[in-house]
Amino acid sequence: MGDDNGHTSNDGPTTKRRGFLAATGAAGVASIAGCSSGGGGGETTTPPKDVEPASEINFISESTPPSVAIKGIVDEFQKQTGITVNMTLVPFNNYSEKIASDLTSKSGNYQAFYVDPYVVGAKYYPYIQSLDPFINSDDWADVPKGVNDFIDSHLDACGRYGDGRLRAFPYDCPTMMWVYRDDIINKYKEQAEKDLGFPFEPGPERTWQEYFEMAKWMNENVDEVPYGTGHQAKQHDSLQCDFHNVFWAHGAEDFTGYNGKPGDEVPKSDKITPTFAETGVGAAEFYKNLIDIAHPGSTTWTWSGVGQAFAQGKIAMCPEWHEFNAMFTNPDQSQVADKVSWSLLPQGDKRSANIYGGSGIGINKFASDAEKKAAWKFITWATSPEIQLRILKKTGGTPTRNSVYNMEEVKQAAQASSEESQYPNVVPPSGRRGRTATSVSVRTSRSGRNSTRSSTRRSRR
Repeated sequence: MGDDNGHTSNDGPTTKRRGFLAATGAAGVASIAGCSSGGGGGETTTPPKDVEPASEINFISESTPPSVAIKGIVDEFQKQTGITVNMTLVPFNNYSEKIASDLTSKSGNYQAFYVDPYVVGAKYYPYIQSLDPFINSDDWADVPKGVNDFIDSHLDACGRYGDGRLRAFPYDCPTMMWVYRDDIINKYKEQAEKDLGFPFEPGPERTWQEYFEMAKWMNENVDEVPYGTGHQAKQHDSLQCDFHNVFWAHGAEDFTGYNGKPGDEVPKSDKITPTFAETGVGAAEFYKNLIDIAHPGSTTWTWSGVGQAFAQGKIAMCPEWHEFNAMFTNPDQSQVADKVSWSLLPQGDKRSANIYGGSGIGINKFASDAEKKAAWKFITWATSPEIQLRILKKTGGTPTRNSVYNMEEVKQAAQASSEESQYPNVVPPSGRRGRTATSVSVRTSRSGRNSTRSSTRRSRR
């Protein structure tokens, strides 16, 4: 995470980082949040005591590792509770369009859903049921191990929006890191360092300019891959994710005082001043030059496309979400399974910024009380420590609970190299061969505790 906290704005009243979400998308929705509901409900403030859960609900999500794993075991939930969950897993754009339509029409057709913080949470949080009344109720099922078992920073990043209420439980937590072919780095290290004049070794001590030079050198000198780097630079949410790593590393700000770090403050929505300025222009010019020497497929790739390119041996390195490590190290899915290492991303003029993309899981405000109760049972089950461990085992999804990281088998897995670890996604990042990215890199607090690992903007993978 960032290394400087407590930025202040000179333009009037400010909010902490959560205010960024409200300021950039939710104000218009908030003004109509009190209108009558459509599908059968409204904001529940006092959970009814005598309601029985509905026998069937619908859940929609981007097709992420946790949701893929949940779909594979959701029949177990039905056997335990008698509740059928119809799961719809679709690409990111389809998911965001479908849930936005459902919420704005107040239909309540998807009673539980994946809450991407920017395209859903920031814009539509008044339409997402606050979970606080259910947490505090003696008549609804308890959250396994309690809400405090969730990592604090994830609760803030994935669950709370403009009004501070908890509206989603942390569900996934990928971070963008620097993945690279360690066989290529090791083979060409001596010659590359002689030609380039700096260590041919990935890590946050490298600069983005050195990353550019490494990639260009590999284009011209490496036989194993056609291109040194690739990027998720399609006109898509992936583009802003990839670019923000460079943008923030150079000290650029989205708004005055906001550089993607914990503790950054932005003005209230009526006081916002965009500050792309000279540093932002310089970052954009550098990023364009980087894309010009990258694999030409980069401008057609989202996170999935660049991930497949790396796994297929088309590029030597790239910024990518760490949850792809499960695919990269699987010989059935990857041609480079025994050649993968990770590190933090390069630094710019100010720091190394590694964008964090966690999301939550929540309940539709416009569901009926019976549907909300069924959805509550589902989201507490889907985010329970037991299920998070099973997701880690099954698809490489990364836990958001402290208790999972404290399990002995997970602690042991974190000590091994990625090719030897039972759960490679929990192995900490380093420049050594076989070490990979981990959610440890985002187990951080908005207050600044343990804030040396990555930036914390919540963007989608």
